[in-house]
Amino acid sequence: MIPNPYPGIFLAVEGIDGAGKTELIKALTARLQERFPEATVKTTKEPDRTGSYGRLIYKDLFDPQGLHVHYPKVFQGWYAADSKQNVRDRVIPFIASRTNFYVVISDRYRPSVVYGAADAADIRELMAMTEAVMGEHFIWPDAVFILDVTVDIALERLRRKNVKLDGFERRSKLSAISNLYHLFSQLYPFNCYSISADGSIENTLDLIWPTVETIVLHKKENPDLLLAPLG
Repeated sequence: MIPNPYPGIFLAVEGIDGAGKTELIKALTARLQERFPEATVKTTKEPDRTGSYGRLIYKDLFDPQGLHVHYPKVFQGWYAADSKQNVRDRVIPFIASRTNFYVVISDRYRPSVVYGAADAADIRELMAMTEAVMGEHFIWPDAVFILDVTVDIALERLRRKNVKLDGFERRSKLSAISNLYHLFSQLYPFNCYSISADGSIENTLDLIWPTVETIVLHKKENPDLLLAPLG
C-alpha cells in the first residue's frame, strides 16, 4: 500500500452492515462543506454497483451457494479489482488535482477484506492479494474510520431501513466480522481509527471530526508532505 502522496484528501469509512457508514458520510460531507467551503467533497462507494466487478459481487451476495460462500478468498479478488477501478477512476483524478482542493470519502475500502477472512493469517494473505491486484493504485487513505457498533443495534438499523439481508448480514456473521475489524486495526494501525458508533450519527461525527479537521488543515498547509499517523 502507498500512503496518499497527493495534495487532496482520501478518507474511508468502514464497519459492519448497519454501522451507519452511509449516514455518517452524508453528515461529514455537510460539515466539511460548511467549515471548509473552499473544499470540494466527492463520495464513492465500494463495490460499485454499476461497475463490471460490482455487478458480479452484488449478484453473488444474494446467492446462498455463491462464490462468497464456498471460495471467499477468490471472491475477495473481485473486490480488489473493483477497488482498483474505483481508486483509478474516482479517487486519484480528484485528489491529484493541484487546481482544486478535493476531499474524497469512500463508503468501504480495503479493510473490508475481513469479510473473506477467518483470522489474522487470512487478513494478511488477503491484503497481500489486494496489493498484487491493485498495484500502484493501492493508495492508503489519510484516515480509515472503522465504526464499532453492537450487532443488535446494527440489525435494528437494517430492519428500520427495510434492508433485505444478504448472506453476510446474519447475526453470527456480523459478530465475527466485527471482531475481525478489531483485529485488522491492530494489524494495520496506520491512519486507522476505531470509533464507537452505537450513538447518534451526530455523536459519531463529533468523535471523528477532530481527526478530519486536523488532516484538512495539515493538507491545506503542506500539500506535498505525507501525513504522519495522528495520535
